[in-house]
Parts: sequence; C-alpha cells; structure tokens
Amino acid sequence: TRQQTLEVAGVSICVLPFSRGRLNRELPACDVLVTHVPPRGVRDTCYNGDHAGSRFLREAVERGRSKPRAWLCGHIHEARGHELVRFGPPSCRPPLVVNAAAANSGRATRLEHGGLVLDVEAEDDAPIGGAAEGGVEGSDVGAQRLLAVDLGLRTGVALFASDGRLLQYEHMHAQNAASLGAMAEALLSSCGVTHLALEGRDYLVRREWEDAVSRVADRFGTCPAEILDVSPEEWRRELLLPKERADGSSAKAAARIIARQLIADLSTFRHEGSLPTDVAEALLVGYFTSRSLGWCTREPAVRRFTNGNVMA
Repeated sequence: TRQQTLEVAGVSICVLPFSRGRLNRELPACDVLVTHVPPRGVRDTCYNGDHAGSRFLREAVERGRSKPRAWLCGHIHEARGHELVRFGPPSCRPPLVVNAAAANSGRATRLEHGGLVLDVEAEDDAPIGGAAEGGVEGSDVGAQRLLAVDLGLRTGVALFASDGRLLQYEHMHAQNAASLGAMAEALLSSCGVTHLALEGRDYLVRREWEDAVSRVADRFGTCPAEILDVSPEEWRRELLLPKERADGSSAKAAARIIARQLIADLSTFRHEGSLPTDVAEALLVGYFTSRSLGWCTREPAVRRFTNGNVMA
C-alpha cells in the first residue's frame, strides 16, 4: 500500500503500489523498478488492441534523473514478454521492461505460464541478463530464433534457437483476428524472432501474422522475420511413419507423442498433464523447419523402439 525501497545482494529495488493517478514525487534511484501495471505503450497491448499501460508511471521514469536498469510489471497478461526501451535521451541506458503476467489472455481466470527469472548484477556498468519465462531465455543481439505456428485463433506456437534447442511452447487463444494480431506482435517482438514458420490454410489468420512481422520490423528498424510456409504433408512425411499419417486422427495422436519426446530431448522443461494438439503440431513444425535450416542435426529424427513405437 506504500512505496518501498529495499536492497537485495547489492541490487536496489523500488516497489510502487497500484495507483491510477499521477505520482507526486520523483522516483528514487534504483536498479529494479516493480509496478503492477506496465508503462504506457510498452508491453501493455490488450487482446482488443488497446494500450492499457500507465502514462503517469512512464512520465515519472522519463522525468527521473536516474533510470532503472529493469522494470518489472504485469497486469496485461496477453502482453507478457520483455524488451529494451529507452525512457530519455540517447545517452540514457535503456531499461529492460519485463511483463511477467502469468494468467490467460483477456479476463484472467487461470494461470497458464511458469515463473520468470531475471539475472541482475549489482555493478553500475554490468548488463542486465536475459529474462526467462517458463524457460525462455533473453533475446541475444544477432541470435537467430525460429517461431513455428499452427495457424488458427486457437493456436499452438513453439520457439527454437539456432542450435536446435526448444526455448518455449504454448497454446494461444485469441478472441478475434485483431486480438491475434496484437498477441502475435507481442510474441514476435519479445522473442527476437528471425524466422517464422506457418502451417495452415487460414488466409485471414496468416495475414495477421504477416502484418505483425511488418509492424515489429518497422518498430525496431530491423529486417522483417523470414516467413516460411510449411505444409502438413511435409513435416508428416519427414517425422511420421506411413501408418501414423494414414489419416488425420492417427497423425494428431502421433504428433502428441513425438512432441513430448522433443520437449524432453531439446529443452529443460518437464511437461505435466495433457498436451494440446495444436501445440504438439507447432512443436513438430518447428522441429521439422529447424532441421531443414540445418539448426538441428540429431539422428534419428525421432527415437523409436524396434517395433516402430515412439520412445516417450
């Protein structure tokens, strides 16, 4: 209910209570600023495309003589992620803004995402380490990242590094095409995506992802992510046995089993519970594309028993 400043292992942390009004005092110098809501225009895009961040908080940081090195927030669950944002002249070091919201998009009713780890060193000239959400590492400058998408308003996505590691996978549910576009833009910008693999024939949904790629490139002044089309026939022929791709239901069942193997082999995650089919297929689309790009070279592509069954 009141502003607090504390120090942990040499890192100063300022915690501000939730408020909708203007701040009456200058923010204290700190390494990490913690607020409930994000700053206006940063990690604050709602599922309907509106920006719901606080302009008062942003103005307070912009006015401050000392900028935090990290700004932790939440509130807008569909805008989770992280990015570097400059709140001041070019001479100011841009803080890392991290929206760590963990619930579902829209009206929050359940937790969908794991914890977040942020490495911060106390030295003034030391960089802030990458944010890791549910195992996602911070975007290294120049690093190549592949995002695979099973197209739809209810969609699965999977993020791969250029060394073949699986960095993230999740299920996304958008209310409409506009909200999907906002979610796609937030995901593309926070993960540093350089390659986007799309599987599916929904033209309108595909257009939202293409437009999101263009907006992210314009926003950061970077080259747009390369868009790669992947047909279901391609990845199924590469990763499934003939009996597994005999019909749609068999292919989906096999995809769910193989996806669990990929999670175990290519990531540090331990998946519990059911795995949605769209997420499983996004994992296989990403894995297939990663192999096509030469990023992942493990053989065999799928580990199987001598009878052909997948090693789970």
